[in-house]
Amino acid sequence: MPEACPPDIGGSEIQRVTLRRLHPMGKGPNWKVADLIPQPTPQVSGKVRDRLAGLTSIYALEDETD
Repeated sequence: MPEACPPDIGGSEIQRVTLRRLHPMGKGPNWKVADLIPQPTPQVSGKVRDRLAGLTSIYALEDETD
């Protein structure tokens, strides 16, 4: 399990994380972080996105139903 983000990287003002569904061929991550709201500074955004990226291999979005 990834470690929680330490408070010193910033991002405490983030209220919402939106996800974008991906449609991988085979068994790959099926989502990625689309947006952080409100948008932090580019440096903080990069650090937060890097930390969240590890979750894509642990958690998957449920299949879409027609």
